[in-house]
Amino acid sequence: MEEEKKEMAETEEVKEEKTGNDTQKIEDTKKEEAKTKSKSKKGLIIAIIIIVVLVLIGASIGGYFLYKKIQLEKPLDVAWGQTYYTYLKSIAEDEGKKEAYGFNNSTKTKIEFCDVETEEEPVMVVTYEKDDEDYSNICYIKDDGTIHEMTYNFPTDVEMLYSIEEKEYNWYVVSKEENNTEYTPIQNKIIESTGEELDEDTLSKEYTIKDDDKTTVETVDGEEISIDKFDETFVKPEIEDTSIDFDFNLIEEELKEAIENLVNDYKNNDQIITDEVKEAVTEKETEITNKQEEMEEAQKEVEKKKAEEEAKRKAEEEAKKGFKVGSHRLKYGTYKSDVWRMDSSMYGTITIRPDGTCHIKANCEGGYPYKEMDCEGTYKATKAIDSYEYYDAIEFTTNTGEKFHHEVNQDNAFSDQWHGYTYSGN
Repeated sequence: MEEEKKEMAETEEVKEEKTGNDTQKIEDTKKEEAKTKSKSKKGLIIAIIIIVVLVLIGASIGGYFLYKKIQLEKPLDVAWGQTYYTYLKSIAEDEGKKEAYGFNNSTKTKIEFCDVETEEEPVMVVTYEKDDEDYSNICYIKDDGTIHEMTYNFPTDVEMLYSIEEKEYNWYVVSKEENNTEYTPIQNKIIESTGEELDEDTLSKEYTIKDDDKTTVETVDGEEISIDKFDETFVKPEIEDTSIDFDFNLIEEELKEAIENLVNDYKNNDQIITDEVKEAVTEKETEITNKQEEMEEAQKEVEKKKAEEEAKRKAEEEAKKGFKVGSHRLKYGTYKSDVWRMDSSMYGTITIRPDGTCHIKANCEGGYPYKEMDCEGTYKATKAIDSYEYYDAIEFTTNTGEKFHHEVNQDNAFSDQWHGYTYSGN
C-alpha cells in the first residue's frame, strides 16, 4: 500500500510538473505574441511617422521650389528696374549676346544707375575690364519701353564730374584717343544716338584735354607755378559708390536678387551730391581759383617787367640814335655855342638828356646874344615859323619860365639867327 501510495505520489508530482511546464509554455507564448504585436504596432507607427515626415518634406520642398518659381516670375516693384533686369537676364542666357556686347571675355564687371538730366528713368552703365582696359556700355530706356544700348570698341569709363566753367555736376563718358582724353556728358551721347536734331540748349559742354596739358607761368624770380588742365576744368567729387560687382554667370535667382538690391539702393543726383560733397567741391574750386589768380598776378608782374625792360631797351636804342627833330637827329650830350668866336671870354652850353630835360649855362650879359643863364629846363621838337615859313626846330623852356627855340637843319647842330650850337660830346 505504501508503495502504491508512493507511486501515486510520484505520478501526481509528474503530472503537476507537466501541468506546470505546459502552463509556463502557454504564458511564454502569450508573452511572445504580445511582444510581437507591440513591435508590429510600433513599427506601424514609425512607418506612418516616416511617411508623414516624407510627405511634409516633399511638400516643403515642393512648396519651396514653387515659392522660388513664383518669386522668379514676380516682376520687380520698380518698373524700370524690371526692364533692366529682363535685359540683363536675356544677355546672361545668350552667349551670342554676351559676345556682341563684349561680355564674353570680360572681368571685373560692375553695374550702376546714373541720374541723367534729360532722361526720366535712370541710365544703366555696365563697366567691365578687358585686356587690362576699362570699357563701359551705356543703356537707357526709350519712350516705347525698350532699351537702347551704346557700346564702344575703345576704352571708356563713366565718371561724375563738376565743371568749374559750367558750375554744374554731370555724368561724363570719358574716352581716351591717342594723346587726348575726351569728356562727353552722357546726355549728349543719348541725344546723338536718337538721330534727332541737336539743340544747343539741351547739350552740355564737352571737353578735350591733352595728356600732360597744364598751364605754367614763371614768376619774376624765375620760379614756376603750374596747374594741370584737368584741375582747371573739373573737380572730381567724392561721392558714394553705388555700383555693384556683377557676374553674367550668376544663376537666375542670384542675378535677380543682385539687380533688385541695386534698384532698391538707387540714389539720384540730389541724394549722392550731399552738402558735405558740395562743401568739399567748393573748397577745391576756391583753391583752384586762388591759384589761378596767383598765376595771373605773377604773369602781370612778368609782363610789367618785360615792358619796362623793353621800354628801357628802346630808350637806349633811341638814345644811341639821338633826339629826332624833323629828318635830323641830335646826339644826347653837350652842345657848345660859337659865341666864343666873337669874344673868347664868353661861352654858352646846352646839355640835352634822353629823359627830355636839359641844362643851359651861359655868362653873357644882357639880351645879346642871350642873357646869363645857369638853370635846368626841358626841350621838345616843334615847328617854328619865320617869314611865313615853318621849319623844324628844338624848343627850350627853362625852369624860370623862359622859352626860346633853335632851327635844326642838320644832324648834331642847331642855331638861331645870331649863333649856333654844335655837339661837343657827353
